[in-house]
Amino acid sequence: MNDISIISLLIDASIGVKLVLIVLLIMSVMRWGISIKKYFIIKEEQLKIIKFNNIFWKQKNIMLIYKQIHTGNYGFVGDTFKNSVKFFHNTKKDNPKIQGGLINEVISGNFQIAKQRKEKLLNEQIPILGTISSTSPYIGLLGTVYGILVAFWGLGMEGGASINEIAPSIAEALVATGMGLFVAIPALISYNYFTNKIETIGKDCADIVRSDRNIEYGHLIEIME
Repeated sequence: MNDISIISLLIDASIGVKLVLIVLLIMSVMRWGISIKKYFIIKEEQLKIIKFNNIFWKQKNIMLIYKQIHTGNYGFVGDTFKNSVKFFHNTKKDNPKIQGGLINEVISGNFQIAKQRKEKLLNEQIPILGTISSTSPYIGLLGTVYGILVAFWGLGMEGGASINEIAPSIAEALVATGMGLFVAIPALISYNYFTNKIETIGKDCADIVRSDRNIEYGHLIEIME
């Protein structure tokens, strides 16, 4: 029996199997590109949230929290908090009768909106990973079916052949299935990983929304102005 290598199988593969492998290769490159990009984006956002939480959960007073974060970069959570405090400050100046407790409602409402927008942004392209993980095995199977049909078609045309003659065709067909799984499994892992990370970010925001903080408005005026 002649030696059969993966490379020789791919070179000598039928046009249908080659097309399937090219499609799977493109899907694999897309998966890597999306995964690398999303990893760094989500990782950066998580680090900023951790940085914000280290301050937020140690302080019960909004004035002290704002004092520590108002000049730093704490991601969208920090920006949302600072914008909420600024909004309350401007509203309080226009209407001094507004109670300080309103700040918690302002922060809660702003965080709900900011959380939805950030989750939508972070989830961009993530569904593509799910699509790749669910479709690539079937694309690989399609290549396998095509390769086997070609092998048996050739067998029928020749009126009989030895295993040595049809083995390469069967092998190249099975490579397509293997390639489909090779693309699908990492894509599924990436999809679940990023989905869980985004859910964690959402839970962190929800915890902030549910929390109550006190405010010493006199001191806040000193910081804001």
